[in-house]
Amino acid sequence: MFKAKHWISFFAVFLLLVSILTYTNKDRFLFNLLSPQGQIEPSMMTGLYDKTARAAVFNNISMLLPSYLAQAPIQAVLGDSNESKVIEVNLTNQRLYAKQGGNKVYEFPVSTGLWGRTPTGTFNIWTKLRYTRMKGGNKAIGTYYDLPNVPYTMFFYNASTPKMQGYGIHGA
Repeated sequence: MFKAKHWISFFAVFLLLVSILTYTNKDRFLFNLLSPQGQIEPSMMTGLYDKTARAAVFNNISMLLPSYLAQAPIQAVLGDSNESKVIEVNLTNQRLYAKQGGNKVYEFPVSTGLWGRTPTGTFNIWTKLRYTRMKGGNKAIGTYYDLPNVPYTMFFYNASTPKMQGYGIHGA
């Protein structure tokens, strides 16, 4: 039979484990258990605008898509040259810097890692898509999302963040 002091010890150890699993950069076990990043579905990666998409889900809330959403004409995308290109994301200042040939070409405000930490490090771009569908989260805790026609998506990867994990930079 557990006595009060045993329950207190058990609860303290449980809280310690939860905080380690939640706040450790390398071990995202608890975050992935509660609100997983959507895995990439290669069959859905056409890059084409889905004219049939009429609804989206964000934080478990279904909503109709406005008719004008993501239908602006496609502008030229940075990359028409052989110069080196670098995208730098400053997580502290929430800014993205696009550089070409060592010169800053664009600077934008960004919003990173809503439910979990954005992975840090140096990454390669796996694929670039004009539009894509993004899914993930957890319906049980209200973080599920299913968003069609997310514009200008670049999925990135490195040795510790696999391609299929689904991390990307994209328009909103």
